[in-house]
Amino acid sequence: MSISIGIPSDFNLSISDICNFYNDNWPRKIALGDERFYTWQFVDNPNNTGLDECCVAISDGEIAGVMGLNARDFYILGQKRLGAELTTWVVSEKHRHKGSGPAMINYLKEKYEVMIGMGISQAALPVYLRNGFRYIKAIPRHVHVINWDNVSAYIEATPLAKKYAKSQVKMSSFNDSPWQREKGEEIFSLYCKNASIFSRMPNDVVWRYDENPYFNYHHYIVNDKCHVSLRIDRNIDGFVMAHCVDIFGDKSCFSAAISSAINYAMNEGADAIDFFSTNATLNAVLTEMGLFSTLDHEFFKFPHLFHPVEIRNPATTSLILWAKEDLHDLLDVSKLHVTKQDADFDRPTIQGMNK
Repeated sequence: MSISIGIPSDFNLSISDICNFYNDNWPRKIALGDERFYTWQFVDNPNNTGLDECCVAISDGEIAGVMGLNARDFYILGQKRLGAELTTWVVSEKHRHKGSGPAMINYLKEKYEVMIGMGISQAALPVYLRNGFRYIKAIPRHVHVINWDNVSAYIEATPLAKKYAKSQVKMSSFNDSPWQREKGEEIFSLYCKNASIFSRMPNDVVWRYDENPYFNYHHYIVNDKCHVSLRIDRNIDGFVMAHCVDIFGDKSCFSAAISSAINYAMNEGADAIDFFSTNATLNAVLTEMGLFSTLDHEFFKFPHLFHPVEIRNPATTSLILWAKEDLHDLLDVSKLHVTKQDADFDRPTIQGMNK
């Protein structure tokens, strides 16, 4: 049995072919089975320039597996590397345990310099670990509750939780302004010099937020030094959820940026807002401001999934990382900046598509 690895065009595969493979082999309906979403995600992003870079394994003349993949510039302390966001990896049941998984990983290691993926299944984890990837089991996530009455039926909390929130949360003043390309590029160019981060250059920002086929995002500048991105999920049964999908910029503005996101969520009628980030400096500010930590505050358990609403332990997700060089710098969470906007972690569920 021979296995061939490449991108879809190497095998004359169409978008429909790959979407059908996802629909046939993923246990539930998935956005990657929708051609409009797939095209935006894997073809229209700035680095791919119209070429589908997803990794495909062919065995016995048929698709054996697909690794959803975005080619995306990655910066390690200001040095640009050829990066890849790894999204949903699936191997058909017929072809499992026959070598296609390791073959796909080896192919990608020859092609890219940095690879990051989130939400790693226990079935896939051994393949990654045997091939030099490093694993972070749970990424910090912080939550601020705005309307306790509307979320109380969906959380598990002791009386301490509400008392903690009322006595500890501290907001900062802020000034916000519309996002502009020049200012956005300036903020990212300064930030990436001391960070390990996927590109947030203007073309990436426009693709990621303004051209998204399903979600409506609001992104803007705070105090002329910080970029904030978030969206409002109104399709949850029972309450409205705000997700702050990214904050980056001058760390002196992090408190103002967080406060602005909370204020926007309140004005939009959200009942709670969450912040998801590996960045230790940003997380320190979130903790200092008194937001709940879903990893550290055992007295407060908040849903991880929203379609349907579900509490999981841990109430966050996992991360795998690989770098051809500078793995040490990549693993330094004081510099690593991965948020909900990366690696397709903010992908819509079929029920959650709202645009």
